[in-house]
Amino acid sequence: MRLRRNQIVAVEFFDHVEGGSEPIRCVVYGRLARIAPDVLVIDSWEYADARKPHDDNETRFTIVRAAISRVTVLGPREA
Repeated sequence: MRLRRNQIVAVEFFDHVEGGSEPIRCVVYGRLARIAPDVLVIDSWEYADARKPHDDNETRFTIVRAAISRVTVLGPREA
């Protein structure tokens, strides 16, 4: 499946654990903001009304592709 900007996705990935013996599996849900050869950038907790200005509730996750185990497309972004 081809990933495209603005798709709503669930990205499963491995993250480091300080003092642990193995990484933990994490998942982030949100809008695919950027696709690059080495990373996916996901905007989580985005306002449905695009006219609403940015605030601290919006969070951006940059995930290294090598750590990603699965990407599930949940749907297109609503206009």
